[in-house]
This record gives sequence, C-alpha cells and structure tokens, in this order.
Amino acid sequence: MDVLLGIGAAFRGPISDYTITNNFAAKDLGWVLAQALVGVSVPIDPKAHNWFMKNLGAFASAQFTTQTSNNLASFTFGGSLHLNKYVHFLLGYSLQPTNQPAPGFRNAAANYVASIGPTPTASTCVAPYNIFNPSQLRNNTLNAFDGFPVPASGSMGFVYSGTVIETAFKSGVFIGFAFPLSFKSGIEGGGQ
Repeated sequence: MDVLLGIGAAFRGPISDYTITNNFAAKDLGWVLAQALVGVSVPIDPKAHNWFMKNLGAFASAQFTTQTSNNLASFTFGGSLHLNKYVHFLLGYSLQPTNQPAPGFRNAAANYVASIGPTPTASTCVAPYNIFNPSQLRNNTLNAFDGFPVPASGSMGFVYSGTVIETAFKSGVFIGFAFPLSFKSGIEGGGQ
C-alpha cells in the first residue's frame, strides 16, 4: 500500500458554489478545478508478469483547493498506474460537495418572482427580485441565484422559513499524478 500526495484536476459540467451573507454569492467553478490530493493506492496484482497488470492499482483520495466554499474539494475512487517508483498516474470518479440552493427554496423563490409578473403593482415588493428569471431559479442554472437576497422573517416581500442552502454532490472525472510514500514492508509481512 502506498500513501499518495499529488495534484490533479476534476473535470465536470460547470457549477456554481454559493456562500451566503445578506445575499447569495455565486462562484462559478467552471469545467475544471485544480486540486491537491492525499490518498492511498493498493496494487491489484503485484506478482503479475505483465508490466501493465503489475503496475495497475486502485486508489481512493481526498482533494483540497482554495477555490470552493468547502475545505474538502472532492472525494475520488479509481485506478492508478505506477509509471515508475516515484510517480503514479490517477484516473477516477470524483464527487465534489458544493453549496446549492435547496430544492424547496428554489421553487418558492421562482414562484415569488413569477408572481411579481412583468408589470408589478405598487403594492408588490419588486426590487431587487425583478432582475431574476423564475425559470432559471427553478432549474438552478449557472449563477441564477447570484445576488438573490436571503429571505428574512418579518420582512416585506419574499419570506421563506425552510432550509435555504444545502450541500449537493456533483460528479466528474479526476485525472492526476501522485507521488507515493511506500509502506510495503509492513503490509506484506516482509518487515526487517
């Protein structure tokens, strides 16, 4: 078994990661997110005669980056190929936690914005909700909630008492390189 330290990137569809102060603040994470990783790798068949099978392994890792609102950028499981004693190539399935508007909140916000209509009356509290598209809010399109005010109880306009934001996991492909720290002698019983 090897402990891995390395770098790589998660490739997935574009997503927004939200933080909340008085308004939703979106950070567009794009299609690719560079990350540092810590993980473990185990060989599948270290006694194989074929170079490829002998150097093929499985790995699990946790990735970190400063570009997301979560300390842990993603989890990855996949295959590793030991290119040489000091470098592993990694390819795996990655899950990235992001902060997203909760489904109930998205529907309530979209319904409220839609109820204002294209020609609001003087009695409806329009600003700043009139700049948001109800369809984009309901479908949580990229950066749809950026700048959306957080509802407060007792305030005029939109009021919502449920969960506003929740963690959602986005999947993708992780590609990277890792540098192993080997603990073979203790694991294989060959300690000296």
